[in-house]
Amino acid sequence: MKHVFTDLAGVTHTWETPDVHRSLDTNGVMATLNAVLGLWSLQDAANAVGLTPQDLIHEAQAWAAASTDIGAGPDAD
Repeated sequence: MKHVFTDLAGVTHTWETPDVHRSLDTNGVMATLNAVLGLWSLQDAANAVGLTPQDLIHEAQAWAAASTDIGAGPDAD
């Protein structure tokens, strides 16, 4: 996230901090699930729980990353 601040002397300072994704609460999880299953549009799901569509996308991507067996190769049992 980019931050911009102008101090009292009129000097503008800018800096960036990493975006931090926090797990969603139960309502956010249910909205994400409804969007993933195609029951609601992404925008409707986000609006229903007061989040952004990107919040729901991050949650779904976290699910996908957690369900991937990264260490298993093609010969893994």
